[in-house]
Amino acid sequence: MRRHYPKRIRPILNRWYSAELDDGAAPPVSQELWQQGANAKAVKTQAHIGEDFLIFTHTMLSGDPAVCSHASPGCLSACVVSQAGMVKVFPQIREGRARLNRAYKANPERYLQQLADQHVSIVDRYHCFGLWRGNTGQDIPLAPAITIANREIKRRGLPRQIWYDYTAVKEYALDPTRPANYHLCFSRKENNSADCWEVLTAGGIVAVVFHQVGNYANHGAYKQRLPETWKVFGKEYPVYDGDQHDIRIPGLFDPPRPDNGEGYIVGLRLKGDYRGRQKAIETGFSLEVAS
Repeated sequence: MRRHYPKRIRPILNRWYSAELDDGAAPPVSQELWQQGANAKAVKTQAHIGEDFLIFTHTMLSGDPAVCSHASPGCLSACVVSQAGMVKVFPQIREGRARLNRAYKANPERYLQQLADQHVSIVDRYHCFGLWRGNTGQDIPLAPAITIANREIKRRGLPRQIWYDYTAVKEYALDPTRPANYHLCFSRKENNSADCWEVLTAGGIVAVVFHQVGNYANHGAYKQRLPETWKVFGKEYPVYDGDQHDIRIPGLFDPPRPDNGEGYIVGLRLKGDYRGRQKAIETGFSLEVAS
């Protein structure tokens, strides 16, 4: 059954919403942490899946070691979250994201509580079914926030929610205690091939950036061809197009897994400005596909 939600779904601000978090103190930052329609990939994914699920994103200022602990030179140069889009045009967007970084670094535990709190506030106010991407431009540990949110949502009898993300932290991707409704796709970088192999053999998903020389500029980026397979340590894994949408959730737009129970590759086309693309190629962050 298709549901019709308000165009702008907003949390309750300026106070803790979940009773177990309300200790009388103000939240770390008086700002909406969750957004709709602020991320191009999320907008494309929303169009792909329709209105039965709503997509929410949480975006900090990427590149900060405190929120991107495993960033490599190649991924920093090719990061479309920090190097492209509205963040390059409007300084207030960059400052707003930087403000979240400062709040997180000042008190990570309390910031994650607020993230969970606003999540519960939205679900309780609108009874929506959501897909939540908590690390749109960063890579912070979200399991504690999800655990808090899951507990509060269950206590209130609210609809079960789904969280999904990319991560470059192998320990997050392979954590057996991760909440069951938190789905992660591991990100390949120029310096973590061994980690990619470990995640794939454990049945995980790995995102890999590819490019075709001379065919990745401007709108031509989406004309780049992706390989059918990618080999790591002598093993070949199937490659699926990751630019159509970014949902990597079993049973929800998830391609068939290999028969041996191992994982698969999400192929992403190289994007960004000229300098970023060149750096990504030079460092080996992006892998060339033969024309």
